[in-house]
Amino acid sequence: SAPADVAAADRIVLPGVGAFADCRNGLDAVAGMREALEQSVRGKGRPFLGICIGLQMLFEHGEEGDTPGLALLPGRVPRFAMTGLKIPHMGWNEIDVKAGSRLLRNVGEHPYVYFAHSYYVPVVNSAAATCPG
Repeated sequence: SAPADVAAADRIVLPGVGAFADCRNGLDAVAGMREALEQSVRGKGRPFLGICIGLQMLFEHGEEGDTPGLALLPGRVPRFAMTGLKIPHMGWNEIDVKAGSRLLRNVGEHPYVYFAHSYYVPVVNSAAATCPG
């Protein structure tokens, strides 16, 4: 809740449940918070764990609410295309853990995790894991 705490943190976790625009508005409502996040992650290279919308915020733009993200990573966060699958996607899926992932070490190469989402982020080189199509 305080930019000074973010600036002093060794690691940053940004959880999020809700809507992309609401998360962005919440960050913008605290003077200096967005700048503290950007400086800590991009400037100082602090480890960052974004959970749900916290991860989506890293990208340039969120389709949900047509909202700009923090633009720390390139790309847009689109809604899943309607392909006959139930959206929001909810359920257990296997993920492919990237070799050498410090975040997901000791969980196995293909653990199952629970998803509840309608949007997805593009694959980036720094991803700890991906979910096969």
